[in-house]
Amino acid sequence: VDGNIHYTNEEIMDMVMEGRYGNNSLYLAMKYRDKGIEGVPFVEKMDVNILSPNTIRISVYEKALAGYVEYLGRYMYFDRD
Repeated sequence: VDGNIHYTNEEIMDMVMEGRYGNNSLYLAMKYRDKGIEGVPFVEKMDVNILSPNTIRISVYEKALAGYVEYLGRYMYFDRD
């Protein structure tokens, strides 16, 4: 896992390797072929590359935060979107 700051390596791997066949590199190769993972807070996109039958590389591209405010005891974060 490269490029992650806001999430741990384990959290990223759990997002990518979800489901019944999440540990199967052939399944992951077909699932993420020509597409990345989107819709994760603080992450612009993630690319999944199969390096060998037992190894995958997950490249994380995180969004740059513009700022945050506290509201009702919680923090609201803002990015360029």
